[in-house]
Amino acid sequence: MFAPLFATAVHADDTPAAVKPAGPTKDSSGDYDLARVPAKDESIYVTQKRAFSKRGHLEFTPIFGAVINTRFVSTLGLYGALAYHFKENFALEVMGGYSGVPFTRYTEATIEIREKENLEAPDADRKWMDWFVGADVQWSPFYGKLRLIPGLLATFDIYVLAGLGVVGTRAPCLPNASYLANGQGEEPSGQGVQGITGTCPADPAVAALPAGIKFAGQFGGGARVFFARWFGIRVEIRDIIYSENVTRVEVTSGGRNEVISTDIRNNVLLIVGLSFLI
Repeated sequence: MFAPLFATAVHADDTPAAVKPAGPTKDSSGDYDLARVPAKDESIYVTQKRAFSKRGHLEFTPIFGAVINTRFVSTLGLYGALAYHFKENFALEVMGGYSGVPFTRYTEATIEIREKENLEAPDADRKWMDWFVGADVQWSPFYGKLRLIPGLLATFDIYVLAGLGVVGTRAPCLPNASYLANGQGEEPSGQGVQGITGTCPADPAVAALPAGIKFAGQFGGGARVFFARWFGIRVEIRDIIYSENVTRVEVTSGGRNEVISTDIRNNVLLIVGLSFLI
């Protein structure tokens, strides 16, 4: 069982604040209660000094992530992050990674509804994040220590982050269909999703083509737990947000109709990584 020893919101210099012990007290008979006379080393510290500091160090973190809030797409990914700790509680980080095929695919429910009921979710809801690159700042207002097992003491800090980035996206397409090089729909009619080119994969679970780049914002928070001066683990929730829109052309006897679907995409990533201080 995790047994937190200390957790407090104090400055990164970690100067211990000793509390002056109370003097001996008298019991009901008027005699001093010797059992309550404090020892010389009985001072209580808000938080003991850290065994090491992150200040001035690079932190490299290989990361596994999963988008946990999508209904129509199952998204996993591999990422990497590099942070420089200017202070004990302040860092600047760059992060990037890939979450496309084979890590991402449409859910079984999405495929089944399309094949059996001939129904589809809005195109914007079925686009997915293919890759991501961004930068963020991190602030760690809390830190402390954990006694995981007897003899193993770990330090942790809790942080929040905010930043910007760019996202590569993929849009849904019709399996095996070829899309015009100018991005104006399927060959030869020009109907279907606009803005994509090439031949759509035959597998319905990955029937999507590259659909451009979006600017994104990101914010989140997490925790680092270090077991040694150079090694620890990191768990984080990060929301990557951007606006999405897809134009689809439908060709009927009455002519060509454009259907536009829009969405504000919140890709909530649950990430777990191994951190190495350099």
